[in-house]
Amino acid sequence: MFDYDARGERATRDIVSRAIYAQMRAGHTTPNGGVYIRMSHLGPEDVARNFAGMVKRCADCGFDLAGGLVEVVPTAHYLMGGIVCDADTRTAMAGLYVAGEDAGGAHGANRLGGNGVANSTVFGGVAGDTMAADIAGHSGIPEPDPELLEAARQAAERPFAGKPGDIYALREDLLAAMWEDVGVLRSAEGLARGIARLEQLRQELYAVGLGTATRAFNLTWQDWLNLESLIDVGEAIAQAAVARTNSRGAHFREDFPEEGNLAGSYFTVAARRDGKPGVSKEPVKFSIVAPGQSLIEEAEAASAQRSEPHSSAPRSSETAR
Repeated sequence: MFDYDARGERATRDIVSRAIYAQMRAGHTTPNGGVYIRMSHLGPEDVARNFAGMVKRCADCGFDLAGGLVEVVPTAHYLMGGIVCDADTRTAMAGLYVAGEDAGGAHGANRLGGNGVANSTVFGGVAGDTMAADIAGHSGIPEPDPELLEAARQAAERPFAGKPGDIYALREDLLAAMWEDVGVLRSAEGLARGIARLEQLRQELYAVGLGTATRAFNLTWQDWLNLESLIDVGEAIAQAAVARTNSRGAHFREDFPEEGNLAGSYFTVAARRDGKPGVSKEPVKFSIVAPGQSLIEEAEAASAQRSEPHSSAPRSSETAR
């Protein structure tokens, strides 16, 4: 890790992930294609005490995190985005609120470790309070739109029109497409290839169905619908990555490695219009702190100024007596 950052393994997770991926791409891997993590130099007893949960999880899989080697690879485990909402979790669609980690824009380009739980707790609580307040202001439930209901029913039952096939193989293909072309290190060429693969997977999914299978307790039906949603999300991620020609946090373009003008920072907003995905840019409003500004340093300077003794002329000996 010290070949990639002066902080070594204490570098931010995006840097560590890129370093691991670079080693893997260069062929410096374990027999299974990953890399090893070792923590024994910190003291096995200390590791077991301070990381008890992870040590147990690794032990359940047959690995000794405290004193041995554990094979790892970078993995997508959090989305630094989500549904566009206001501070009260309301969205542009009346009646749709954002609860928990789906609140978009809270983390910016890179999530700090530990903020995920706070994100869920804070926005979950705000969403609950907001929904309760909004419901209290309404007298009755609005009538549903029959056209929207019928469109949703047709979309949900679409899988039953096709012949049964292996949707789980398609899910593995989706995983491979996102890892290889829309993953840790990105480029225009790879992203274009990934978007083409996603569209191909969508067409293959629509050609695969469930036949005359029953609808009751049909988990495969759920898996089919989930896979369609995963393709939608993958497409949004890929299109947003194409549109952002700089590198920020977890998003890294090998063809555009510079982070760009921080003062002109913007959010990438993905939306489906007329059935097709598209992205737009929304400027970041620096209402609290601007790039290069430190509220901590300003507060420390103000505190130091307040604590300085006030100057005064010394009293004469006569006055003192």
